[in-house]
Amino acid sequence: ADRYVEVAQVLMPQMVEITEKLEGQNFSVTYSALDDKIYVNQRNFSIQPISGYVHEFWKMADEKGIIEFVESLKLSYPGKNITVYGEFIGPRIQSNIYKLKGFEVKLFDIKVNHEWFTPDIRQSIIEKHFGNMDIHVPILAMNVILEQWLNGKSLVEASHGISQLCKTNREG
Repeated sequence: ADRYVEVAQVLMPQMVEITEKLEGQNFSVTYSALDDKIYVNQRNFSIQPISGYVHEFWKMADEKGIIEFVESLKLSYPGKNITVYGEFIGPRIQSNIYKLKGFEVKLFDIKVNHEWFTPDIRQSIIEKHFGNMDIHVPILAMNVILEQWLNGKSLVEASHGISQLCKTNREG
């Protein structure tokens, strides 16, 4: 909001989804149609499997069913690249403000080729596949006009509050 003031202004009269920004590490699982492979990624890097060792990102992607989720999306969008984005949180990640004992992943976006899913479609697909929205980042508001939701607060002021994951101040 501070860096792209003009974008924030354009969004003010728009219907938006507002989610909690979690304190963790960027996480994604990508299906590449080019080589018909699944990749698990940190922000700018793919994590390559190493014999005899399972990286925590791969472990969570598998255990939480995110790889299976991407495989199911591949069937609905044949021949297209698919990326599911999330935040990896837990012990030794940032300062673990959520006091988690184990690792978790919370999803927040899906892209097929160069098109992002709308919040309604993303939520519907996640809920249908996983049976609930527990794997999604907390949703603070849905289909609200941003300016009305802010109710006179700045974006920075509105970003402060208590996390929906636990009783701590949220990152944003």
